[in-house]
Amino acid sequence: MDTNFGEIVIKGNEKTRDNVIRREITVGESELYSGTSLTKSKSQVSRLGFFDEVSFIKERDPSVKNLVNMQIKVKDKSTGQLQATVGFIPNGEKKQSWNGQGRYVESNQFGKGWSTSITGLWSDSKNYKLDVSFADPKVNDSEWSLGLGGAYEIQETRYAAGVVIPETRWSARTSIGRSLFELVRLTVGLRHSSVEQREQVYVFEGFEVGGTKNTLSLELSRRDLDNYIDPTSGLGLSLKHDISGGFLGGEREFMETSLDANGYVPIEFGEAFRTNIRVHGVLGLLWKLEGNEIPQNERYRLGGYNNLRGFRFWDVSPKSKRGESPASRYYEYRTG
Repeated sequence: MDTNFGEIVIKGNEKTRDNVIRREITVGESELYSGTSLTKSKSQVSRLGFFDEVSFIKERDPSVKNLVNMQIKVKDKSTGQLQATVGFIPNGEKKQSWNGQGRYVESNQFGKGWSTSITGLWSDSKNYKLDVSFADPKVNDSEWSLGLGGAYEIQETRYAAGVVIPETRWSARTSIGRSLFELVRLTVGLRHSSVEQREQVYVFEGFEVGGTKNTLSLELSRRDLDNYIDPTSGLGLSLKHDISGGFLGGEREFMETSLDANGYVPIEFGEAFRTNIRVHGVLGLLWKLEGNEIPQNERYRLGGYNNLRGFRFWDVSPKSKRGESPASRYYEYRTG
């Protein structure tokens, strides 16, 4: 006689709602028993990252011999972060200055599995930033996802040594996605951004980065990770193609294709010491769209503490001599 699943009960989820857990379970009551599906279900609940403990306990139904009841025990953990920092630089590039940062991140908002983020940055009197984002990974418990976000920024952007341009930037973004099969997901996104340069520097005349940009993104991703919030093992892959301008309008017209890979390798030295190594690589290619030149500020450059230590800011890049600077007749500019 075939064995079937009986009652499936969830316990211990004081914060996370039942439906958030049940939509990750691939077995249902009265369905034919499957050990493979059970293992997959436990893995999917665990990788949410919402719980310290996940246990699947099987019990024979006392009244019906061919039924196996399931008791899923979980222990909610803290999934939110609230950070605030204030600093003072006594003698930096711009003399003494104050800076601060505040950030709120929640990966399981209201126990519904929503992801929300609010970030505010402040540095001296000329650099501000506010970024807000929201994501629902499974709208109405379906295979569809929704993302919304926006940012506003006033900053002094450094384009080269001694060349700093004050700018106002803002952007709005939205995305929808759908699971195709297993862990593979297709996401389509739209983004509108605007840059206004409040001052023009003659060294960069003809190479201004101000204006609007409308971008359509197509992304195919696969995240085979043990934990989406704090992964320690697994591999995440993302292939993305962006189209800016063309039929979308805007003043920036180009395309970009990128491949992003994240690998996590666990390391254990007995029970006392466990850690992991993260390997991250990005491969990108910029394309011309309808014969238009790729904008200067969109080109790739490396160097500096943000991406390649040991090199000066933007130092890894083709170079050209342009215009005149206050210090010399010609100015060496990293063209990207």
